[in-house]
Amino acid sequence: QFKQLVGENFKDYLAKYRLEKAVHLFQENPNMKIKAVAEQVGYNTETFSRIFAKYYGMPPSKYIERMKK
Repeated sequence: QFKQLVGENFKDYLAKYRLEKAVHLFQENPNMKIKAVAEQVGYNTETFSRIFAKYYGMPPSKYIERMKK
């Protein structure tokens, strides 16, 4: 039912929501540790890095590096 209402399964929806929140946190404070951001959005660092790379095509460290430029 969730998929019919939203257009994607709950797991993917939640991952996107968490990652959008993580990106917002990185933008607010680019010096924030990846571990701290991962924990704030409900992931351990390893899982966060893997899922972030899947959705954004790069690890969080590279995203932050590009964002700072």
